[in-house]
Amino acid sequence: MELYEELKKLGLNTIESKIYLSLLKIPQQTTVTLSKNTGINRRTIYDNLELLITKGLLTYNIVNGTKFFNANDVKTLKQLIDEKVFTLETILPILQNLQKSKFNNTKIEILTGKQGIKTILEDAIENGKEVYWVGGGLHLVESFKFSKYIRDKFEQLKIKLLQPDTKNISERLKFFKKIEYKFLPERFSSSVGFVIYENNLIIGKLDETEVVSIVIRGKEFADTFKIYFNILWSVSKK
Repeated sequence: MELYEELKKLGLNTIESKIYLSLLKIPQQTTVTLSKNTGINRRTIYDNLELLITKGLLTYNIVNGTKFFNANDVKTLKQLIDEKVFTLETILPILQNLQKSKFNNTKIEILTGKQGIKTILEDAIENGKEVYWVGGGLHLVESFKFSKYIRDKFEQLKIKLLQPDTKNISERLKFFKKIEYKFLPERFSSSVGFVIYENNLIIGKLDETEVVSIVIRGKEFADTFKIYFNILWSVSKK
């Protein structure tokens, strides 16, 4: 596991991560020793030490006029995230009301990359309604190495699935837990598919080379595509 990358996910930049890890390994370092141990110049070290102290991750003491820096208990990292979650939960209803007041009718978004998939996944889980999924070949199952956090959340979804009957489809279906599925003829195989949940329609292309999702938030669009889904479901095989 690359700890620098994991710490960046928690809100630390690369320099902060290197300094923090260095101080966890070797306490009581000065800016001079930190510069030697991390390969970062002293000016940059100093600026990022201030940031880490502000975040509550570092402390320092002064001995004979020299500052020595130490990492706080690693549990401070969790406290830092907990505070952010608390802040988000406090302002989220306000932000949602602002968004609703601006978009009363159909809203269209274009999302790209893996983060776009995560955004849709989180929204579908929070929505709590059944998900209707047609095509796309389930490429995300093997093309994207999601974290255990994302995989566990994915398993919470209740999904009604229509997929082409390809040779590797059975293996891909093992990724899901709450699922009801039927098979389309293999000629329907494509990296393009669509997903519906409540009043949301997502038309996406997802494979090893490109990830694009067109999100249409509007009851009429979702209801119409759900009719298409039900027609396909009625003529598909188990």
